[in-house]
Amino acid sequence: FTDFVASYFVELCLMIAERLYIDPAITQVVKLWPRWMMILHRKFGQRRRMTREEKAKEEMEWRRINEEIELESEGVEPLMESYSVYSNEVTALLLSVMINLFLMIFNEETQIPSNYGIKDTDLFYYTLFAVWITMWTLLVDVFLLNCQE
Repeated sequence: FTDFVASYFVELCLMIAERLYIDPAITQVVKLWPRWMMILHRKFGQRRRMTREEKAKEEMEWRRINEEIELESEGVEPLMESYSVYSNEVTALLLSVMINLFLMIFNEETQIPSNYGIKDTDLFYYTLFAVWITMWTLLVDVFLLNCQE
């Protein structure tokens, strides 16, 4: 049980790092990728003379890419994306209690706890831990959403 609790707190720390740093960084890289590709294409692309039409076409493409990046950056879309990640995690948190109860009630039918070497008393403690930790995880999520705003 102590290994289970320790692994939960490690997972909680990883979740905090993921939601505060890793997800926004990946989103930023994906958003800026077309601009970087255009810069690299301009820098290391073919070294030939371009006509006025080609230059105008390239400039229009540059403006379009920058406008798309600006539209994705402004507004509430980044916050809504983090909220959707949060809602999925809360759903999984609440369902974990139900799944543990299901495994406790249908222990003989499913044989899942016995296949993984989980004792009935340990499954009871896992369920109590899941119920108890739900409130505290939601409290941590409040602070995380506040940090993301």
